[in-house]
Amino acid sequence: MNPRRTTSGPDGRGPLTDVVVARIRLSGDVAAARFGTGAPFDDPVREAQLLDQVRGQAEAAGVNPDAAAAFFRDLITASTVVQRGLFAR
Repeated sequence: MNPRRTTSGPDGRGPLTDVVVARIRLSGDVAAARFGTGAPFDDPVREAQLLDQVRGQAEAAGVNPDAAAAFFRDLITASTVVQRGLFAR
């Protein structure tokens, strides 16, 4: 994945889609690491810290901080759904 790519490639995906796909693929590794440890799927404190960082970085980059945080909140939610599905198997 090239984080500097700003146009879609031959598959039509753009850089944000690449980020989403990469994160969802990591969900399996995260689920495997949590398997048998009793670690919770949700970590509200860590998620709040991450979203605060996202807001700060977005603002510094001239991006709407609320939109960026909403994007990452949805990404966290999607990852959690994948992890729960893997655990259910």
